[in-house]
Amino acid sequence: MKKVGLIVLILVAIAGITGLFFWFQPTAKIADGNADFTLSIEDLVNEGIETNDSLFNSKYVDKVIQFSGDVSSIKIDDSQSEIKLDVNTDETVIVRAAFDPSQNIDLQNIKERDSVTCQCKFNGISLPDDPDDLLSEIIVSFSRCSIKK
Repeated sequence: MKKVGLIVLILVAIAGITGLFFWFQPTAKIADGNADFTLSIEDLVNEGIETNDSLFNSKYVDKVIQFSGDVSSIKIDDSQSEIKLDVNTDETVIVRAAFDPSQNIDLQNIKERDSVTCQCKFNGISLPDDPDDLLSEIIVSFSRCSIKK
């Protein structure tokens, strides 16, 4: 009888911890809140190129950033939509902003070469190991994005 009570107590504790985890998990839409940083995508990328990437990432990763830029391509999908932005630098830079499918209605109104303002969680910048490599590219990624109107 004591074993059954102990097992029930453990299951209730696991269910409680799981419930608290989901209760305090942040919501997927971050457009309604205030951004930690507001800047253009060029300024963000240039700072990332000029600064040590670990210092840069420690400053911006997991922060909410509002940025503006010109769309180079857009992909709308039922699982995850994405836009890529143009960046005017001497380096090859890929900026990916990932959107939840709930944002697809707003994304359908956007065309290539449109200027957009997004608010996203910054995932980081990835600099190439060898900066002299001509085929290397810098990747900047965002998630949980929303279009600011």
